[in-house]
Amino acid sequence: MVDTEIILVRHAESTSNVAQRWQGHGDAPLSDRGRAQAAALAAAMAGVRVDRVVSSDLTRAHDTARALGHPVEASPAWRELDLGAWDGLTSVEIAARFPGELEALRTDPTMPLGGGESWLDVTRRVGDAFDRLRSTLEPGTRAVVVAHGAVIVALLEHLLGVRPAHPRRFAPVRNTARALLRAGEGGLTLARFNEVDHLGAEAPRHRRPEGAHALHRLRPGAARRDATADRVDRWDDADRLATGVAHDLGILPDRGRLAPLATPRAAHLIVSRLGSSLLDWGVTSD
Repeated sequence: MVDTEIILVRHAESTSNVAQRWQGHGDAPLSDRGRAQAAALAAAMAGVRVDRVVSSDLTRAHDTARALGHPVEASPAWRELDLGAWDGLTSVEIAARFPGELEALRTDPTMPLGGGESWLDVTRRVGDAFDRLRSTLEPGTRAVVVAHGAVIVALLEHLLGVRPAHPRRFAPVRNTARALLRAGEGGLTLARFNEVDHLGAEAPRHRRPEGAHALHRLRPGAARRDATADRVDRWDDADRLATGVAHDLGILPDRGRLAPLATPRAAHLIVSRLGSSLLDWGVTSD
């Protein structure tokens, strides 16, 4: 069976990104740098076969998708988290106008942000959208979905069984970063995350240093209620990833933090030296 591939892309930089304002359903356009990022993404993907392009119907995502040069199917199902009254505000303004709400978000994934959607709401919405998309793809198809940072993280947490938390347990998704999902006989695999090599000087300079990757396999232990790292290769800071591993935990690349999983999983993880980029993570049930 030939694998089906779904490439998740965050939109290019918007004017709200530049102003450091929270953006949900608000329709901020791309900045000048954002348009250059979209063009760089299109150039990087010019030689990649793409069978279908789907995007959020918000301008910043739709314009990023259109830059790829393929017909675009726009859908509100892929919109960013609805931030309600928070939309367009800075964190300082939210804290001043809605005292205590940012702090409450850290402990309550059911809290509607600004009276809009909760993290669980957006997870259900994009999970349903992903299932509908996947059901329409023939084996061997490659689809691109251009969406938003919170949407991509919510979907990946849902697919990998990571419990919602704030701040997010995934590293922030960069503008025009790509994540690659492969679906085949072995199930669903997250093969790439936060790839931004097409941004050149904007891309992190520490990406993929030679000989600086580590392979970890974590298995929840039923008897001792812990997980064991079977193998650690060429990782200077391996101990911090292995320390304190407990039942139902998997490791994520965000500075070596451990992430609780909704169900016990086994995972392969390859991370860069600084723990900032997930390169290959195949997750299967025990």
